[in-house]
Amino acid sequence: MLSVSEQGPPVNVTCNIFINSFGSIAETTMDYRVNIFLRQQWNDPRLAYSEYPDDSLDLDPSMLDSIWKPDLFFANEKGANFHEVTTDNKLLRISKNGNVLYSIRITLVLACPMDLKNFSMDVQTCIMQLESWRRIKQVTRTLMETLSPPLL
Repeated sequence: MLSVSEQGPPVNVTCNIFINSFGSIAETTMDYRVNIFLRQQWNDPRLAYSEYPDDSLDLDPSMLDSIWKPDLFFANEKGANFHEVTTDNKLLRISKNGNVLYSIRITLVLACPMDLKNFSMDVQTCIMQLESWRRIKQVTRTLMETLSPPLL
């Protein structure tokens, strides 16, 4: 499937992450658990429509296999679960102008290298590293949206 950008300029993908819960930080395995909503938004003019009266369409998540979507992944991921109870926790919404919103709920276990030499008085910084699989700047420009206030 051709990406939007293979037919034109790079695609701007806006991402934001809403943290539902921040679980345990494990010093022994040097990782942490977090439950998030990952929201990605972009424009695909091929999906614009005018013949339907509604301003946006919420589509079945199975349609994700039929459209181009960003190839983002968590580079420091050690494990992940997609939520499916009672239904797939995914949203695919397409607006009349071709704007696409893709939201998914994920529980992640992310690596967090720690310096424990001052344990138990140390301070650790754990990151969430989101990257594009292709890593081609010409294909996708990912813009992380800053939320105010931070949702931690």
